[in-house]
Order: sequence, then structure tokens, then C-alpha cells
Amino acid sequence: MSHSASLLRLDEVVFAWPGEQHPAIHIPHLNISAASHTFIHGPSGCGKSTLLSLIAGVISPQQGCLTFMGKDCASLRAAQRDQLRADNIGYVFQQFNLLPYLSVVENVALACQFSKVRKQRALSRSATILEEARRLLAHLQLPDKQLEQPVGQLSIGQQQRVAAARAMIGSPALIIADEPTSALDKTNREHFMNLLMAELSHCDSSLLLVSHDHELAERFEQVVDLPKLNLGGQNELA
Repeated sequence: MSHSASLLRLDEVVFAWPGEQHPAIHIPHLNISAASHTFIHGPSGCGKSTLLSLIAGVISPQQGCLTFMGKDCASLRAAQRDQLRADNIGYVFQQFNLLPYLSVVENVALACQFSKVRKQRALSRSATILEEARRLLAHLQLPDKQLEQPVGQLSIGQQQRVAAARAMIGSPALIIADEPTSALDKTNREHFMNLLMAELSHCDSSLLLVSHDHELAERFEQVVDLPKLNLGGQNELA
């Protein structure tokens, strides 16, 4: 898939939560190219969380067309959407969503247990899944001595890098980062973004980063002002 090819496309996508009169999302058009970096910004209430849930296939639009990797997601069964997500989307959650009873390296390797596709991609770069997890963590500057520790023993900034490594292992087509720097101070924010962008330069994954922090915009080739794009959003709470 070339850089100019469309990875994700939304056309007249409308979604309303049950019982709500107005749609939380009405996107006339949004296109994200393969191997591109897109920044979506906006305050609470503009539809960021709902938009990410639509893109990830967690919920489905009531109107319009959402196409990901050439597939019309509305035509897929729930199980097919789940597998499409597991194979092709890495997600950096705002609250990390790491498993505290697993080690750092086990948390990163976990993504490959749900996707044979990502497992094979990871094994094309390293001899084992755990070795590929360690390679990514080293690139994100996690010290060797911490990789076997329970992830809960790490600092907030270090946990965020573990979450990023988990999203990137197996080179998914799309990496979604939901407010990934919101818990970081300015120094750690810049450090995290530098490491993330450096690692992304070695693969063909697209990055879709959502944040209220306008200072991040200069790092991205496509910047989307969601309140201007989204014709819905009156009742969105996150």
C-alpha cells in the first residue's frame, strides 16, 4: 500500500447514542492515507472518543460509509470487525490499560496472542515474540533491568512507553493514540513523542493521534480540527 493510498475513509458517517436526539458524530469526509501521521484535536465534548470507537470498529455508524483497508466496516459481522481490529490496529489508551500482574515484556507481547497476522509480522523482525518486544522496548528506552518487572512498578512515563510498544508490535496498519501525553509533564511529553516518531519512521504504520494539546500539531502532516469537521457532537461527553 503506497503512502498516497487510502487506509481509512469516512464519508457522511453519522452516529447517535441510543435515546439522543442529536448525533454525537456527523463526519462529512475524512481520509487517512497509508503510512501517514494525522493529528486530531479538540476539547472535551467534540466527539473524539466516539470517533475513535467508530474507527476501531467497537461501534458502527447508523449512516454513511466507513472504509478501512478497503473493507466497508458496516458490512462486516462483529467478529469480523474484532479480527480486523486485532490484526491491523494498535491502540495506545489514555489510561494505558496495561495488565498489572504481567511483566513489562509480557504486556507488550500480549497483542500477538490475539492476532496471527501481527505475530507473523513480529517474527519477521525478530526470532521470537519476546525478543521483538524487548527490541521495541529498548528503542523506547526502557532499561533492560525493568523488562521482567510487574508493569505497575514503572513510572507513568515508562508505562506510557510500554503501552506504545504494545500498540506497535507486529506493525499494525494503523496506530491510534488517545490523549497519550495527557498524564505527562512537558519534558516527558516531548521525550515520549520523540521516541514514538523515531520508531514509527522504521515501519509503515499510520499514526492517528487524538489530543487537546495543540502544541503537538507541528509534528504531523495532516491536522484535523474536530469541532470544525464534526457537524454533530452536541451531546458528546468525552
